[in-house]
Amino acid sequence: MDSGYTLWNDESTKYKGFVVGGMTHESECEIDDGLGFRTLFDEYLSMANTFRQNSGDKHANPSVGIGTWVDEGKIYFDVVKFYEHEQDAINMAKALSEKAYFDIFENKSVYLND
Repeated sequence: MDSGYTLWNDESTKYKGFVVGGMTHESECEIDDGLGFRTLFDEYLSMANTFRQNSGDKHANPSVGIGTWVDEGKIYFDVVKFYEHEQDAINMAKALSEKAYFDIFENKSVYLND
């Protein structure tokens, strides 16, 4: 893992589109804390699966995943959602009071200006 990674519920690889976090609370562990990483990974996998299961159809929401990123020696976890259209991502990021969303094709965070 370098700066971050997203594991999607449908195990797909996304080459374009937009990602918004903030579906749940964020958590973190030290980058060299293997046990902490495993614990948080299991917790966030469970939360992401709950989003999918609450839809009533296990295939209805494959666009939910576990998002991770690295900052200042820590690995951060969040449940994230995929959007095909940038305006949908912007709307959701604003609704969730997120600072930014991620553009997959450009491989960069896009910060919101309010």
